Amino acid sequence: MNFAAGGIATVADASLMMQLGVDGIFVGSGIFKSSNPEKLAKAIVEAVKNYDRPKSSLKSQKTSANP
Repeated sequence: MNFAAGGIATVADASLMMQLGVDGIFVGSGIFKSSNPEKLAKAIVEAVKNYDRPKSSLKSQKTSANP
């Protein structure tokens, strides 16, 4: 098993790690420091689930954008 952690703070970061072949990711402070942690967490989960579908990943990125 290969997990990525540290420096993952955006939907794009999470999606990229999955595309690079990791089995999972850990996201901590990237979510907690967000202005809307719940929204970002949900968007990252969607991006990880759909990392191989660019349109879904883009939708997750747009959904997570902070105001």
